[in-house]
Amino acid sequence: MRLIFMLSVVLFTGFTVPATAASPTDAELARVVAYTTFLESHPFDDKAPAMRAWLLDWEDKRKDIIDVVCAEVLAPIPSNDVAYSGELLAQFIFGSAANQLTNPKEKGKLVPNQLAGMRSLLKAYATILQSKPNARNPRFDELSRQEANGTLESFLTPVITASCKGPYS
Repeated sequence: MRLIFMLSVVLFTGFTVPATAASPTDAELARVVAYTTFLESHPFDDKAPAMRAWLLDWEDKRKDIIDVVCAEVLAPIPSNDVAYSGELLAQFIFGSAANQLTNPKEKGKLVPNQLAGMRSLLKAYATILQSKPNARNPRFDELSRQEANGTLESFLTPVITASCKGPYS
């Protein structure tokens, strides 16, 4: 519940992750990327809640990772009416953070990090559907089709540039 509330506040108020720590160590970077990738393919694993908690806590302490969360990009989440809304929103944030760590030249660039977050969310969504087909969502189905067709970037870029407000917009 705390995760959904915190992420709901973040989404609708717009935010950047508060900064308190220096650059990540190689071990932290590896852990962020490994956890993010693991959660994309194992969102219901017994270790998933602890991994999400660690990632959220880690990111909350960063000053070198800035995630902009845009309501129009993520619609229809967060919502109690969307299955696994909290997990999907968290996955978006983790995907964006992992992209900034593994592609330092994209740090501070809105479009690449929004796309990385969405791609991570869509991977988790596809995995969720394998065991929970009733979790289907028309918006994420459309975005999944766009990704499969190679058109996700051209589809989302106008949405990102028109609707995202943050330190890099």
